[in-house]
Amino acid sequence: MYSVIGAEDCRFCDLAKKKLDSEGYSYKYLLLSEHKFLLDFFKLKGYTTVPQIFLGDQHVGGYEDLKDHLTAS
Repeated sequence: MYSVIGAEDCRFCDLAKKKLDSEGYSYKYLLLSEHKFLLDFFKLKGYTTVPQIFLGDQHVGGYEDLKDHLTAS
């Protein structure tokens, strides 16, 4: 299952969710602002943008990376 970590009013977060929906993939959406552990994780990994998308433990990347990933699958 995919995990999309995003923010409110994030156009690319919305596009990532739409892409996953249109391709029929299950995902969970987590708001960065609602989870302190995610803020700490972002700082640790050096992520500065949203969305950050994961497939299980595998970091896919952002929205453009997701599109590439789904095309390659």
